[in-house]
Amino acid sequence: MIREIFSLFIGGMSMRQICLRLDARGIDYPAKHMMKIGITSQAEYGKLVNAKNPEGWRSTAIVTILDRYEYCGHTVSNRFTKPTYKSKKIVPLPESEWIITKNTQEPIIDEETWQKAHQIRASGHRSNQDREKGPLNGYLYCKDCGSKLYFHYAPKLTRPGFYNCGRYQLYKACTIHYIRMFAIEQIVLEEIQRFCRMAQDDEQAFVEMVRRSLNSQDQTERRNDERELSDAQNRLGSIDRIIEQLYEDRVTGTLSTERFTQMLGRYEGEQKQLREKCEKLQQSLISTKEKTENSDRFIRLVKSITQPETLTPELVGNLIERVEVGDVYIVGGEKKQDVRILFNFVGEIS
Repeated sequence: MIREIFSLFIGGMSMRQICLRLDARGIDYPAKHMMKIGITSQAEYGKLVNAKNPEGWRSTAIVTILDRYEYCGHTVSNRFTKPTYKSKKIVPLPESEWIITKNTQEPIIDEETWQKAHQIRASGHRSNQDREKGPLNGYLYCKDCGSKLYFHYAPKLTRPGFYNCGRYQLYKACTIHYIRMFAIEQIVLEEIQRFCRMAQDDEQAFVEMVRRSLNSQDQTERRNDERELSDAQNRLGSIDRIIEQLYEDRVTGTLSTERFTQMLGRYEGEQKQLREKCEKLQQSLISTKEKTENSDRFIRLVKSITQPETLTPELVGNLIERVEVGDVYIVGGEKKQDVRILFNFVGEIS
């Protein structure tokens, strides 16, 4: 059932539509399921379900399921805290402060599926509540100011619907960045089709293109970070030996108390700076490794897709992180418009 909820959400269903489908099939919602297996009592269940809160699936339950990283096989702690030790109020902590222990149990869904659903949630894209707004609704951004592009109906057009910059629409603080729905969908679809063809016809060239886009700068940064980390760790080892020698000299009387205190403070200060530097370099190397793993994820994902004929919410949710649309400009009497597509896991591929 968990896998189905993720699949329906990524496939374009809204929370409400998922709730209605689960209710229609008679699948127990969480509170009722916990009562049946004895986790909650009948009395506790009665407090949860009443005239104001009737039986049935709710959007909050779907949100809770979609946000549970534990379904990927990991243990997550430090998700909540109290403002003070006296307070009974519990507040959520940001994801950056979570403590995650990976691969502690059998996963129910894979990492990629959870990340896709999480990205859709984070983007604020309301999957298919309004299909007529197009599958890219919620993924389009102004290339100049970064605001979202909003959909507008245009019944007089043969293919109704266009997007424009939200900042222009509300405050006239940017330019319009007008683009028709079918035009941007065609651009994105053709780029996806190009990648799918490459993955099928010349897999090696496709893999090299993806990794080249990611790794040209990352490889240089990785080598520099590895060299700096090695130098810093060697220096830390030297400082440990120096401090040990300082204590021996102080005990034997070779070094005065004043001189010992001065030198020890200097070396301990350098030691602290080097440890902080090592921690940052190690995080940078982990980030670089994750980028390589992400490129492999994207390659596997594209290879699993057969040549798409239309742009669907599921296809967009699987592949697209965001699309940035520039304003129209004139070159040689011809209208031009820049579109930048950022893909899940890898960003822009040139």
